[in-house]
Amino acid sequence: VRLWDAQSGALEHTLEGHTDSVNSVVYSPSGTQIASGSSDETVRLWDTQSGALEHILEGHTSNVNSVVYSPSGTQLASGSFDKVRLWDAQSGALEHTLEGHTASVSSVVYSPSGTQLASGSEDETVRLWDVASGECRAVIKDLDAGVLSIAWKTTREGSYLVAGSEDKLVWHWQVIEEGDTIQTRLCWISPHGELRVKGTLFEGVQGLSALNGTILKQHSAEFLEKTEGSTVSSEEDTDELSSAEENAEELSSAEENADELSSSKEDTDELSSAEEDTDEIS
Repeated sequence: VRLWDAQSGALEHTLEGHTDSVNSVVYSPSGTQIASGSSDETVRLWDTQSGALEHILEGHTSNVNSVVYSPSGTQLASGSFDKVRLWDAQSGALEHTLEGHTASVSSVVYSPSGTQLASGSEDETVRLWDVASGECRAVIKDLDAGVLSIAWKTTREGSYLVAGSEDKLVWHWQVIEEGDTIQTRLCWISPHGELRVKGTLFEGVQGLSALNGTILKQHSAEFLEKTEGSTVSSEEDTDELSSAEENAEELSSAEENADELSSSKEDTDELSSAEEDTDEIS
């Protein structure tokens, strides 16, 4: 692992110790510590200023793919082929082993509040965990391919989770806490060049451009079920924006043809009127 001066590009430290490829590195929120996860099945904690090794976190039995600090910087999560583990960032002590995934964990991320952790796996699921107890609170099974990356944000509108999967899709969910339960609502799925809305309230969709929103609303009768006070997409059908765009283009073309036909009719009427005037003069 190498540390560089971001302004000058000068090498500051070379952190040696891992015996296999380093798959993930992250700074602590304070910037005073670095964590590195490696295929040598360990996580190492380093002092940023001196480059000294502070702790070696052992326990994983396969490659460590992802490491991340909690927002407070007091805890560290690591995702591997075997399990997700939570560590004390100061002492390096293991706090929880989170079991449930059946394939490699590719990405881990804390909620902005630091009370929950999300893990994305090759088993085609995202799991949400309670950090204090290590309990799995929810399992997202909407995906059809392995999860490679996840991120979590909180806004005034709510808490949202986004994931990237192996089948070139980006998934966006709202995370809803109701008492002791956590529910997730799929907002949208976005592959390259198209947008699919599946099993969600249309008014709850986040991130649509004005154009995309207009197109969906124009064609809502074709693929949306309407209920009083809200518009709900069909859970049976997955509808693609590309199809809506084609329909919009056909509608636009039809309108242009209608305008041309109307203009042609007006020209014909004017010509007919001119001929009548000529007959009268004759």
